[in-house]
Amino acid sequence: MLRFGEAPTSKTLRAALARWPQLVCDPWLAWHEPTRRAERVVQAAPDALVEALLARLDESGEHRERTSATGGASRWHAMWTAAERATRDALAGSERDAFSEPAVARALTAAIGDGSLLWLSSSLPIRAVETFVGPRAADVVVLANRGANGIDGVVSAAAGAALARGRRLYLLIGELALLHDLGGLLAARRLGLEPTIVCVNNAGGGIFEFLPVAASAPRPLYEEFIATPHDPDFAALAQLAGLELREPAGSDELARALDEPGLVVVHCDRRVTRNAWSALRERAVAAARAALGL
Repeated sequence: MLRFGEAPTSKTLRAALARWPQLVCDPWLAWHEPTRRAERVVQAAPDALVEALLARLDESGEHRERTSATGGASRWHAMWTAAERATRDALAGSERDAFSEPAVARALTAAIGDGSLLWLSSSLPIRAVETFVGPRAADVVVLANRGANGIDGVVSAAAGAALARGRRLYLLIGELALLHDLGGLLAARRLGLEPTIVCVNNAGGGIFEFLPVAASAPRPLYEEFIATPHDPDFAALAQLAGLELREPAGSDELARALDEPGLVVVHCDRRVTRNAWSALRERAVAAARAALGL
């Protein structure tokens, strides 16, 4: 595996790459290698290294022979795209399932138009988009940040990016992250922003449902000290932000609620999200394996 620069930020992709030895090209000869799978780090300009490697392969004739015998990149690309199509087909329509974070992520990304900026909060929102949303041919900038404690400063960062880019802002965030940055709502209002904030209210930290503690801890203690539900007054938060509050009760209402700026609160059950997440992953993996003949 030839990798250029730092390790990818995606935890899922890093875990996959950790299975194979890697050669890392790093112009600054830093050691950004948390997986510790790099057998060699090469200090070189990426374009110069690629040109040198291709020239060496052309000189040896090995590249031409392998491409001719197996179909080379074309065969590999066909397998990749077949698996991609299969997983997309397997997930198609899942945004109309019972409300869960994967369903909300798919509905939101399908509704965003050209010239928009989508900001993804830390924790489950960014994971839901990475895992269940495919590529789109649209002029949409997708950004994210990680606060000092993970979910702090999300609203402020999103507002600043929207102002800098001059784009309509869509923000996908959980209610705990929203509560961490109430000042950001006020700042966005004072700066004249009219965002569409999609807040997934799962009554606490939904990501903890994926950890062993969710099954092992006594439920009352888990709710109080791990999940930490807060039951916010969303009408007051919308008033603070100068936005209309919308609370869609189904997928059709959610699609309509995304048309205009506002605070769109989607109430999700944490355990429904966990179960939907697992079921969709299993469906996608099975489809990809079938497409690859595995």
